[in-house]
Amino acid sequence: MKILYIILLLTAALSSAAIAQVLPFPLDTLLYDDHFNYRAMTAYDAAGTLHIVHTRQFDTQSATREIYYWNDAGGTFQSLQLTNNAVDDNYATLDFDAAGNVHICFEARDAANLFQVYYTNNIGGSFIDPPVQITSGGLNKATPFMAVNDSVAHFVYYTFVTGTDNVYYKNYNYAAAILGSEVTLGPGEASSENDAQVDTDRQGKVHIVFRGNNLGDGVLRYFSDVGGTLQEVPTGVGVFVEYPALVIAPDDVLHIVYRDLNDRRLYTLNNAGGSFSAPLAIVPPNSGRPSFYRNIAADSTGRLYVTYQNSISSAPRGFFLVHGKDGNFSDPQLVFEDTTGAYVTRV
Repeated sequence: MKILYIILLLTAALSSAAIAQVLPFPLDTLLYDDHFNYRAMTAYDAAGTLHIVHTRQFDTQSATREIYYWNDAGGTFQSLQLTNNAVDDNYATLDFDAAGNVHICFEARDAANLFQVYYTNNIGGSFIDPPVQITSGGLNKATPFMAVNDSVAHFVYYTFVTGTDNVYYKNYNYAAAILGSEVTLGPGEASSENDAQVDTDRQGKVHIVFRGNNLGDGVLRYFSDVGGTLQEVPTGVGVFVEYPALVIAPDDVLHIVYRDLNDRRLYTLNNAGGSFSAPLAIVPPNSGRPSFYRNIAADSTGRLYVTYQNSISSAPRGFFLVHGKDGNFSDPQLVFEDTTGAYVTRV
């Protein structure tokens, strides 16, 4: 089966001005071959270079899954295979430090055939090989996510076992090669998405959001070490949620986005006033099932940008952008309409 892998390049400058209902952004086809190419994370660095990390798999054999990294620093996209082994590598995420170095984490099987979290960076000019093993022990780890600041990489991840799973936090001082202790955040059932995310603010403080409990009764939980130690802070969200995500704006305001498990709409809240605002729906009813909003951003004016996709037929299928500030959000802007249902997406 041939899979078409497409990155939607949002190359125009977005502002508070009204945007056309359909956004004519170009599509750049990066890869078209006989592999499955999926689970991509993309990010721009301070120099405007686009970086991509993703999973690539031959046919249906999970042991052929490998991690690939791309960037267009030279004007055209170039790829680098980060893993080349006979085990399952998956769920890669990336971040940058202040110097623009690239940091990547992913999950892979260890010598005992258990999934663990691994980490690499290109501070020395090329990516660390073999990568640093962040977790160990007799439990499968799942869906890791990472953020970095001055000298520390921060990780959140689930366990994936029969019975009760949990969500954990761990850090690694990459400057001194010191691995921190594992911190249990609470019960949480792993899914096939990054349901736990972490970010750091300008002061280096850690912010974590995740879906706790089970898939059918997930609750929004938020932790921070702003007070000196990692502690839970209530968000006031009382509904069951899916796929929580977070981003910290340049002014250190935290924005959280999640999908309500009941009405399947996207909601956001922030702590601009010192405490969390009331949740606000940012997509209208009958928008399908907005999902895969892995890349969200907030600018220096406080405007939040959220891209998502819908792949069910009760609403237009494709990729969309919504943006807004101060409680006012645009209608969904169509970036690419998938009229034939050709893309392997999620609900």
